[in-house]
Amino acid sequence: MRRDLLSRTHLVSIVVVIAMTWTWQDTAPSLAQEKKKEVIPHAQDKPPNEPRDPQTAAKMMTVPEGFSVEVVAAEPDIVNPVAMTIDERGRFWITESLEYPRKSAGPGKDRVKILEDTDGDGKCDKFTVFLDGLNIPSGIAVGHGGVWIANSPDILFVPDADRDGKPDGPAQVVVTGFGRTDTHELPNSLTWGPDGWLYGLNGVFNYSQVKYSEANPNFKADHKGWPITCAMFRIHPRTREFQVFAEGTSNPWGIAFNDEGEAFISACVIDHLWHIVETGYYHRQGGPYPPFTWKIESIVKHKHQKAAYCGIHYFDSDAYPEKYRGKLYMGNIHGGCINVDKLQRDGSTYFATGEPDFLTANDAWFMPVVQKTGPDGCLYILDWYDRYHCYQDANRDPAGIDRLKGRLYRVRYRSRVAPQLGSESRSDSATKSRVYPQMDLAKETDEQLIERLGANNDFIRWTATRLLQERSAKTSVASLSTIAVDEAKPLSIRLHALWAIAGMKPAFRMLSPEFVTLTDKLLKQSTGVLRSWAIRLRFVEQGIFVPGDDSRLVDFARDPSADVRLQSIIATSRPSCADRASVLLAVLRSSGDDRLLARIVWQNLHPFLDSDLELSRFLFALGSGNSLKSKPVADLMPRVADRILGRQKFDAQPIGKLFALLRDDHPQVGRQVLEVISAKVQSGELKGEKLDQLKAAMAEPLTPLLADGASHPLGGDAALLAVSWGDPRGLPQVRKTFATRGLPPELRLKALHALISAKDEDLLEILENVLDEFEPEGNKTGSHGTQSKKDGRQYETNERRYAVSTGQVRLTSHDFCLSDCQVCIIEGKSCLKEHEVCLSEHQVCLNEHKVLMSDSQLCLLENGNVAVAEQKNALALEHKAQILAALGKLDDPRVADIVLARYAKLQPELQPAAIELLTQRASWAKQLLTQVGEKKIAATAINVNQARRIQALKDAELSALLSRHWGQVRDTRSPDREKVVAEMKSLIRQQPGDPFAGEKVFKRVCAACHKIYAEGPDIGPDITSNGRNDFNQLLSNVFDPSLVIGAGYRVCTVVNKAGRVQSGLLVEDSPQRVVLKPAAVAAKSATTTTPDAPVTVAVGKLEIIPRDDIDEFKINELSLMPEGLEKQLTPQEITDLFAFLTLDKHPREQSARRLPGLD
Repeated sequence: MRRDLLSRTHLVSIVVVIAMTWTWQDTAPSLAQEKKKEVIPHAQDKPPNEPRDPQTAAKMMTVPEGFSVEVVAAEPDIVNPVAMTIDERGRFWITESLEYPRKSAGPGKDRVKILEDTDGDGKCDKFTVFLDGLNIPSGIAVGHGGVWIANSPDILFVPDADRDGKPDGPAQVVVTGFGRTDTHELPNSLTWGPDGWLYGLNGVFNYSQVKYSEANPNFKADHKGWPITCAMFRIHPRTREFQVFAEGTSNPWGIAFNDEGEAFISACVIDHLWHIVETGYYHRQGGPYPPFTWKIESIVKHKHQKAAYCGIHYFDSDAYPEKYRGKLYMGNIHGGCINVDKLQRDGSTYFATGEPDFLTANDAWFMPVVQKTGPDGCLYILDWYDRYHCYQDANRDPAGIDRLKGRLYRVRYRSRVAPQLGSESRSDSATKSRVYPQMDLAKETDEQLIERLGANNDFIRWTATRLLQERSAKTSVASLSTIAVDEAKPLSIRLHALWAIAGMKPAFRMLSPEFVTLTDKLLKQSTGVLRSWAIRLRFVEQGIFVPGDDSRLVDFARDPSADVRLQSIIATSRPSCADRASVLLAVLRSSGDDRLLARIVWQNLHPFLDSDLELSRFLFALGSGNSLKSKPVADLMPRVADRILGRQKFDAQPIGKLFALLRDDHPQVGRQVLEVISAKVQSGELKGEKLDQLKAAMAEPLTPLLADGASHPLGGDAALLAVSWGDPRGLPQVRKTFATRGLPPELRLKALHALISAKDEDLLEILENVLDEFEPEGNKTGSHGTQSKKDGRQYETNERRYAVSTGQVRLTSHDFCLSDCQVCIIEGKSCLKEHEVCLSEHQVCLNEHKVLMSDSQLCLLENGNVAVAEQKNALALEHKAQILAALGKLDDPRVADIVLARYAKLQPELQPAAIELLTQRASWAKQLLTQVGEKKIAATAINVNQARRIQALKDAELSALLSRHWGQVRDTRSPDREKVVAEMKSLIRQQPGDPFAGEKVFKRVCAACHKIYAEGPDIGPDITSNGRNDFNQLLSNVFDPSLVIGAGYRVCTVVNKAGRVQSGLLVEDSPQRVVLKPAAVAAKSATTTTPDAPVTVAVGKLEIIPRDDIDEFKINELSLMPEGLEKQLTPQEITDLFAFLTLDKHPREQSARRLPGLD
């Protein structure tokens, strides 16, 4: 038998080598060529080392003291492994992908392979191909009579009822429709959940329309399926039902269930760890959110190395010391290690903190894709083992992928003796010396499996649970129920007993007397986790309510356990729940500052507000108690107002009722609701018949406010709304608000939006006076210069104006600090103090007194006095930019006349906002381009995105002007970008830069779109941990931004029926509206050393375009980030910028180090 086994193994190995000879022939030259060029693959620190043989690779790994890494299997027996599971016999089932990153669907050369250790020496010696002809099989699970395989576009079930490792029949398509637009984000991580469902994941850029196959018993020809991108889904193994469990994140790869049965996933690019709750919608890496989404954030604040994770496992086995148990182990591909996070409860969710790395490979080829506890209690790690970690390299150079390698490692602690499992002889000396146990849990009785539920090995516990679920033996229910309710037993065994019942045949749980009795007992338990699981099984999974259940659920909504309240919320998503409003409001009143519960409440409330009955019940429940005194309830009201106004069947009466509840007793919340209504009117979403209904519904609660607005806290807000829909009663007040200097800028902006919506005939006249406020002080008559004199000395103020809000202060010879942070002038002597802030833009010591200053408010007069130059509420730069952005809604050619007449006198930082405005309408753009042709405005003032916008207007005369005065607009990536990247690489390596100066450059040219070190907006990716893993990747992302671009970062261009064109990132795309996140724009800086260096200014917030106003909608193939940054910065500014960006931490941190590849 052994000889036959070895011959079979040898044959498989020969077949692998022969089948892949073509790959080696293509790969070897590529490897040599890349080595010669010293190419650094994406996200790696340096050119990769030479590949190591499996034993050497294992010996070079760093693990904690007492641990060792052992090779269980390696090439040629396994190659390009992607996914893995371990069955009840201890066999490893892996998938291999020889054709990655192939995008086309259909039969392929990939396969599923079974690995066995027949002699227990700790090394696999039998390798069987279970199924071939697959195409990037990215997930695998064994159970319920067969093998489940994610093989996009399908999830397959291959029957193997006798568990002999041979298919009993052809593969069955369970569901289909998963995409292949991004083959590193395919459906993956098939994992059995505690409830008996099979869970899986899909990635953010893998667009899918999942449907039942025709063979699925749930198939209906008219069913449209589920449009998903990043999501956790699940499939019931018996009914074959498909459900979307939760949505959001990025490219998640790996699911782990902890000891309380909660789901955790690891994700790439964005934060790495997420607690996933049913019905939740989580932060997306990119792409639009569904309407009304209130996203959920991650459970971490820390970062590990870089940003690519694959695989996650909750490890709990007594094969390791206690300090290594009960934690999450994650494969960090770019970091070449296994990270560890520790969980702690945080209300209804968790918070995780980082632990020391468990394993560091010290090998650039290490690619951990799966981590699992084995039957022996050790952690097993599946390693793809390739120098190319990223799809960018795989797509660029598919021949360069090493398709001949793959490893499976075991990390063992001290003793090599395996636990005795299954039917092996307890007295057999050979058994006692085994490294890997001989076992077959499927041969054990129900009683034996129930005993296994208390094992100190999570693999044994979960496998025994699954086998009991599969058997669904009613005779075992009594024993399992007794364990579940026995408060003297450990929580772990009680939960597994409950889960074993949860996954049994649905017929048992259809409100059978035994099941009802069990859940009733559990609902009285002192342990909140058990009570929450009882609710989940009784109300959430069952989905059937009987009389009295709704009132009980209201009681559970007030339960002291946040877990119980969480499951009470999810239970209301089931159609049979008749009083969800009372339940959800009760949860909110009890939730305090819990950071998850309110969001899950909203996810389960807002879909039902489309129903007249449900909305009526909600408003009744809201007004019949003290709910609005609860902050979580009050905070939800603006969202409720928005949802009411966005219902498919529009009815304005409910919004009038809601506002009436809030007006007098809760004016602060009422103000927020009025702002929501005003925004809907001003955006054009409410017009015509809808607007008439709204006016009628709001007439009664608004009338007293408009009649006597001054005496009511909401009088001014009511006037803004009334003016927005054309009511003249508040017009004088709103005009005055916009025109009056010194009023809060936010209030003046609200007034402007209302006047624009009303098409006020006096607005442009008022606007001219307001725009005069934009003019820098130095350009105004009577303004003071940029220098002051004191005792004959000159003091430079860098063209900034500062004012003290009260009185005048005479400068004395005491210390006086000028400039932005670094130059201290002491009694006429200038000294540069690096990193030391004398004037931090907020505090100055004058005459030995401390006077608070705000940026842009201190004005030095030539006589040495400080006088009031501007009032406290002077328009700041961002407010001025927002005023210009708002003017885009005015369809009036005079807007261009007014803005262009003042363009030359605008602050340099504001000029791009003016260009952004003038490129939105054809008549304005023609006037702009005419001035460009007359050399009054530089052609470089128009950026690429703005030029594309002009082109989108499809005006022949305008296109000719654009071509004549600006140049040709390309719709594809410039082919000379690689040359630019090479030139910039040479420049940056040869010329040193200043990271502190580079930070200022970053704030000018990047910070309006990108966040770094927790500062900045969410337009482009957060580049703290994204896009700059190494110098070469950073160079490519900055100077060749359209080389590799996620669909969520492509420019979306919308032309409305009035001829206005807008562009930005797509935030929402619904039947009612399109929402864009506008791009930032670049401007000249007054502090730059060159006349055309840019500074970015965010010109507005989200742009809402009603769907019925859209004439043209287009998603471009180019990045929102334009090419040509090298033309906008001086060489020194480029090197300064990269000196800042190529540090792994802020330059002020002593531990900051340069990114790899720069030297």
